[in-house]
Amino acid sequence: MTRIRLNADGTRTLLSWSHFGVGDPDEALRKTVEALEESNAKARAEWDSLSQQEQQRRIAEFEADR
Repeated sequence: MTRIRLNADGTRTLLSWSHFGVGDPDEALRKTVEALEESNAKARAEWDSLSQQEQQRRIAEFEADR
């Protein structure tokens, strides 16, 4: 089972990964990590464009929803 955690800044962290399928597991993991890195780069760019106040608001909202 693959587990991914969403972070307050919109990035995602791969907590665990499993491959139960056909094909090369190393290639499947590489593709999973590549997709996460691309998504995280976009999330970080958006996060960095926010004001400090907006970042703090989103962090508080994220923590309240957990």
